[in-house]
Amino acid sequence: MNVKKNIFFAMGAVLIAYLTLRTVSSQSKALTPEHLMLMLEHASIPGLISAFLSMFGFILFEGLALQCLLNSLGYKTNLLKGLLYSAGDQFFSAITPSASGGQPVSALFMRFNRIPVSAITVTLLANLVMYTLSSFSIGLVSIIFMPDVLGNFDEISLAFILFGSLVMLTLTVIFYALLVKSSYLKRIGLNTIKFLHKIHIIKDVTRWNDRMERHMADFKLCSQMLHNKGSVLLLAFIFNLAQRISQISITPLMHLALGNLESVNLARLWIIQNLAQVGSNCVPIPGGMGVADYLMLDGFQSVFTKDYAYMLQTLCRSISFYICSSISGLIVLVGYIKQIIKSNKEFLKK
Repeated sequence: MNVKKNIFFAMGAVLIAYLTLRTVSSQSKALTPEHLMLMLEHASIPGLISAFLSMFGFILFEGLALQCLLNSLGYKTNLLKGLLYSAGDQFFSAITPSASGGQPVSALFMRFNRIPVSAITVTLLANLVMYTLSSFSIGLVSIIFMPDVLGNFDEISLAFILFGSLVMLTLTVIFYALLVKSSYLKRIGLNTIKFLHKIHIIKDVTRWNDRMERHMADFKLCSQMLHNKGSVLLLAFIFNLAQRISQISITPLMHLALGNLESVNLARLWIIQNLAQVGSNCVPIPGGMGVADYLMLDGFQSVFTKDYAYMLQTLCRSISFYICSSISGLIVLVGYIKQIIKSNKEFLKK
């Protein structure tokens, strides 16, 4: 794990978050810490609990998806380990400029549990396929179910939504092709080794090529095993679907918790939040910060007054992203400390 690089990314993410929150708060006079606290004090406790449980579901369901994929390959993983793999993905995706920036951290914790590289690669790739497919599917169903919701967004937002949809569809096809056609992934790996040798980072090309051949042979075997288990892939898809639904549902749940101050079709509100996620998910900014806020505000202001739209956006974004990322970071920290203690004990035994 490149600590210096991750610290740099984390500092950048904090700066972007600060600037985003300052920009949002400056647009509404009613959006003050005092007013937000007053709103929360009068909010429904069961409603707030539901919103936080929905937020935790975003971490939990990815953990369950990873757990079922690894178990199907013969590497028994419990729920706590699945949560750790998921939290690593969520936290580092939130502080790096890529939505898949947390994948190497998930892989690192899997390696700590002595899972082979080939099985890790197949698992993470399969999960990426199911995640992008579930995101695209929910967006497509939303448009089919309520096409006029696109009228709630301006031209800039629609451009982001269209771009996000195209990227997700393209990634789904690419990831699936890599999963079922190991020769594509092998070619990428060998070309990468060749390039690294050319710029004098890798010296022994033969040794690296041999390692690539061995890993790809194992990868092909794992991929075939997983591909022959349609029920496992379907279950992974369902868990990823539940993960996306959990995150999107925070907005209508928070709206209800605040006392339903302004009536709105909850299905419309859910779809607006979903399309905002689609539009911001593929932007190369940590957590889609700034873009996600813009899309949410643009959609919310079409159904709410400006002040309430800003308030709802701030609260929902705080739960779904900032608090979720913080909890994920805490899980990662605890898991990393436990791993260090475990490694030290094993070293002392030797």
